[in-house]
Amino acid sequence: MRNPEIVILAEAGDPRIAMTQKAIAFWNEELSNIGSGFRFGSTRIAPLARADETYAVNRSRAMIDNRDYGPENVPHHIRRYCGAVVIILANNNFVSFAAGSRTYGLALVAIKGGRFNPFHLPNVTQNVIAHELGHVLGLRYNADPTMLMCGRPTDCRPDKFYSATPRIFPLANYERERLKAKYPRY
Repeated sequence: MRNPEIVILAEAGDPRIAMTQKAIAFWNEELSNIGSGFRFGSTRIAPLARADETYAVNRSRAMIDNRDYGPENVPHHIRRYCGAVVIILANNNFVSFAAGSRTYGLALVAIKGGRFNPFHLPNVTQNVIAHELGHVLGLRYNADPTMLMCGRPTDCRPDKFYSATPRIFPLANYERERLKAKYPRY
């Protein structure tokens, strides 16, 4: 199992790039703490294209409507990152998500624009990014609003990640056990 490169598609100077790097560091530390040899790999930044944002909006709508958006709709410039985790830091308003493409062997994370509610609140964006990366690692939603992976259908929404002190919400012990089983020492 190799450590996947992370490609962040963003506009130059986007403050969410640093938040994404902190979220990646959080997961690599969690994986180290459970004794796994798996880590997210190197990170590089690539320019955000209009097609990236259009893809994120359309894929988000399809997921909400329980429609298959299909691998043929992944734009070519994203498909070329086979074996990577591609994070789209969009400027549009949509429901942020994580998804995979078995066809192209990549994982996708799309984060909505930082000026939309509740992403303007302190600590929210960083936790949403970390939450979506948790899905990339195979974690599911839980129902505890004090934990990072809290989500639908319970009353766990991104605004619950608000905190005056910057921090990434913790994982539940059973989530660590799931990660340990999925990513053992190798």
